[in-house]
Amino acid sequence: MQTDMRSFARFEHVIAFACVGAIFSFAYPDRIVSVSCAILLTAVALEYLQTWTPNRHGTFVDACEKIAGGGLGISAAHAIHHLAQKRQSRRVVIVEAVCSMLTKEASLARTAMIGPS
Repeated sequence: MQTDMRSFARFEHVIAFACVGAIFSFAYPDRIVSVSCAILLTAVALEYLQTWTPNRHGTFVDACEKIAGGGLGISAAHAIHHLAQKRQSRRVVIVEAVCSMLTKEASLARTAMIGPS
């Protein structure tokens, strides 16, 4: 049983651009629109430039595969970044509540030991 190289190339386009999209999305988490435009323009430019060489051919389907892969990578990285921020904010709220409680207890203990100031 032999694998079809064309189907492997399709997965390769998607996976490669998903990795690139995720890397840029992690690098610039506040610039999702810019990252998306960069992925779109890069995919279209690569396919267009392939039409200029005699041994390569740029196709619309290949460009769509690259754009879809980039979109998947950007979406996954954005979701991971959002979940990490949400988890971090919960930790901060818990730490602030514990510190507030400890401060109040320390104040009460100091008042009990020294007396009211």
